[in-house]
This record gives sequence, C-alpha cells and structure tokens, in this order.
Amino acid sequence: MKSNKKKRGINILLVIGLFFLIVFWLFFGKNGFLNLYRMEKQRERLLQRIYQIQMENRRIALEIERLKKDPRYIEKVARKELGLVKENEIIYQFKRDK
Repeated sequence: MKSNKKKRGINILLVIGLFFLIVFWLFFGKNGFLNLYRMEKQRERLLQRIYQIQMENRRIALEIERLKKDPRYIEKVARKELGLVKENEIIYQFKRDK
C-alpha cells in the first residue's frame, strides 16, 4: 500500500512539474505568448511609421508638382527660402528691440 501511495505521489509531482514546465515554455519560450506580444507591439509601431512615411511622401510629391507647375508657388518659395526680390522692389529691414 505504501508503495502505491508513494508512486502515486511521485506521479502527481511529475504531472504538476510537467504542467508548470509547459506553462513556462508557453509564456517565456522562443515562440511564447510574451514574444508574440512584443512582436505585435513592434508590428503596430512599424505600421504607424509606414503610415507617417506615406503621408510625408504624399506631401513631398505635392510640393514637387507645385514647383513644376505653379509659378506663384515657385516665387513664394524663392522669396522665403532664398530671400529673392523682384526688380524695382524696395526691401525695408528694421532692427528688433530685445
């Protein structure tokens, strides 16, 4: 009788140990839930970055198109970024008080 109880106790401990080992492997293993969670978060970040880059590409493409076709826009950019002026135009510069 003692032998059967002892074997039964050992078997229960082995089953419990195996159960915890499987649970540990499912959560912390190479392809476990924790790794899956991290990968999903990384995927979300990458999708957001892709969206941002696509929006920036659209903005740049629109600006390129305007620079190719819109003389007023070209003039605006030249005035703003290069400081160009038209012929016979007078520029006034004022000192700023600090």
